[in-house]
Amino acid sequence: MATKENLESLQEVVAIWNEWRRKNQGAEADSYTANLMNANLSYTNLNGADLHHANLKGSNLKGANLTGANLTGANLTGANLTGANLTGANLTGANLSQSNLIAANFHNTTLTGSCMQHCKFNSATQLHGLVCESID
Repeated sequence: MATKENLESLQEVVAIWNEWRRKNQGAEADSYTANLMNANLSYTNLNGADLHHANLKGSNLKGANLTGANLTGANLTGANLTGANLTGANLTGANLSQSNLIAANFHNTTLTGSCMQHCKFNSATQLHGLVCESID
């Protein structure tokens, strides 16, 4: 279990990251194959980030900005995406099984070939313009 100091350190890192993204809006964030399992990335600005094949299993992405992010083949099993913005994101072949997608925004998001077994949705989950040729 994380200690209070671990959580405070992580909150500082997220604050620093969000400030860097605010100041460097044109810069690309590339985290290809990153191991972010169980990471607390709630409310993190990951706009346009390259997270393809990243391990985000069990991560907290509540309220995260993933607009235009490349999550192709990412493992998001059991992730908390409550209220996350995934507008225009590419989740082709991603594993979203057992994820919480309540109130998430999937406007113009690509989910072709994704695994979405046992996901939690509700009427606030936005699916307008969703590109989804096949899912498991």
